[in-house]
Amino acid sequence: MNFLTKWFAKAKPVETPQYEKPTIDCSNLILLSGPAYGDKTFFGSFLLNAVSVREWSLEHSKSVWSTANLEQQARVFLPIWLEGATYDSDSYITLIDLPMRQVLVPYTYDFYLKGWLSVYCHQCSKFYDTLVDNDHSHQKVGHTSNWTEEWLCPSGHILHHKEQEVRWIVRKTKQD
Repeated sequence: MNFLTKWFAKAKPVETPQYEKPTIDCSNLILLSGPAYGDKTFFGSFLLNAVSVREWSLEHSKSVWSTANLEQQARVFLPIWLEGATYDSDSYITLIDLPMRQVLVPYTYDFYLKGWLSVYCHQCSKFYDTLVDNDHSHQKVGHTSNWTEEWLCPSGHILHHKEQEVRWIVRKTKQD
């Protein structure tokens, strides 16, 4: 037996973690992000309408794939979970687990543009359906672009603040 055969014979197969499905039913509103989760960039509570996002989640589960195993399993389970939701308007607000948040939070602004999102400003103690988009300080230095993404309530309180950066990889072309 050579070294490689011995080495790999000792290796145990890596177990992939399995997504633990939520034990609580989904309500009419899902807390997408905010201080309740300890978010460092979301200062308001962003509430997603579960009825509105149901069809989107089904299409999303079929068209998007991730190498992050738990996130992908949550993406596939999300439409099933939303299908069994209780849509009583007087019910509780559902908090979701980290894998589901990894699926949904990147689309927060898209959900806002579709009208599926309500935001609670903790400073005003009010719900808003509109945000003030205050993206500023765009700058491009070399192959890097930087900007500050900021969303405000109509009274001017910061609901989301994040420093963004994109690095452009430019392929050099051959010149004859």
